[in-house]
Amino acid sequence: TQSTGVVTSTLTGRILVHWMEFQVVILSVSRRLYPLTNDAPRPILLPVANRPILSFQLEFMEKAGFKEAIVVTHESGFSNLQNFLKNSYKGTVKTDVVVIDDLSGSTDALLKIKDKIKRDYIVISGDLIVDPDFIHKMVDVHRAQNASVTMLFKKQKPPTENTKQPKHKKVDFVGLDSSSTRLLHFKSIGRATEGSLSLKKGLLKRFPNVAMHTNLTDAHFYIFSKWTLDLLEKFHNTDTKLDGIKNRLIPFLVRAQYNPEILKEKGVNIYFPLSMAYTMTSGHYDSDDKIKCIIYMMDEQQYCARTKTVADYLEMNRDIASGSKAYKPSEAPGKGNFISESADIDPRTQIGIECVVGDKTKIGERCSVKKSCIGQNCTLENNVKIINSVLMDGVTVKEGSKIQNSILCSGVNVGSDVTIIDSVLGPLFHIQSALNLSLIHI
Repeated sequence: TQSTGVVTSTLTGRILVHWMEFQVVILSVSRRLYPLTNDAPRPILLPVANRPILSFQLEFMEKAGFKEAIVVTHESGFSNLQNFLKNSYKGTVKTDVVVIDDLSGSTDALLKIKDKIKRDYIVISGDLIVDPDFIHKMVDVHRAQNASVTMLFKKQKPPTENTKQPKHKKVDFVGLDSSSTRLLHFKSIGRATEGSLSLKKGLLKRFPNVAMHTNLTDAHFYIFSKWTLDLLEKFHNTDTKLDGIKNRLIPFLVRAQYNPEILKEKGVNIYFPLSMAYTMTSGHYDSDDKIKCIIYMMDEQQYCARTKTVADYLEMNRDIASGSKAYKPSEAPGKGNFISESADIDPRTQIGIECVVGDKTKIGERCSVKKSCIGQNCTLENNVKIINSVLMDGVTVKEGSKIQNSILCSGVNVGSDVTIIDSVLGPLFHIQSALNLSLIHI
């Protein structure tokens, strides 16, 4: 119903967010994963199981009941993005594409669209794929708490003996109150096995009990109160510019919870939607507690993944190719795999489970494909082995070659009898015959 801000689909029974209450912003401004993003808007059109990440995000919006989205991308990715939205996307979400300078970051993007934002807004990172079922509960928490920002978190999977930890991986130090819902400290720093963590006296005076966590993952899915855009504008041309959502804006809001003077100094006006008027006048509203940073903990069984690293990207492809998540590849389902009806595969070739083979791809005789995604218009000659890898559109692999734990971007050409392991090859790269490559990123 309108009063609770949600409606229910009569076709699926799924609870939908009332789309008029929030606006959605998809930010594709990351500079990671070169050379994977060399010829795609970073990273919103990266193919996952042969579908661009944006297609999953728009499907998320459709399932949740949203009708419109603002998509912000760098100038260099605009034409490819427009081409996808005009010629490939067949869904119902109306998109408004906004272009920013290639050197601009996430808060620059929000300021660019400030005049388009009329109410509280949801920000989705362009590299995120997430289940849709949590969203109605998260927006209810945001409303109930009168939150300045509500952040989606998920507990990290416990590391195994085979887990490879990046040498310089940053760790989020997340401080929560006794209810485990109020964010009181948020800082991302390099991994440290010893040393101390300092907390402000003002924080401990207002919130004496702080539980620190290092096993929570920030999903880069945020709900912001509209007034936070005024905050960004006030600080934009100052020495204390809030440059970046995670690194500057959210830590600033966290500090403002126990030090509201930093807002008053800039003359920032904090205001709330009319839908919160009852809560604020019912006797439960604390006028000294206007700034609230809230977390929503996602169910451990729900899917939430980002392409922060090459390893993350490979895992995300395997996840979607498994067919066990809320989103599926667009190819026809087979026996534990997804193979396009237009693919030409020799009957003596084996395509294993958790594999995807795209349109008009040709695979020769006695090939083996295991836990891999192969794009459109690819050619695999005889006796080729593909293991736990991603081959984007238009890749050619000649006879007798082996690709393992690797990513081959669009148009890569691999000669005969080549072995490629744990590597990433950028678009249009050519590899001569009879070479062995390992740990190469070019």
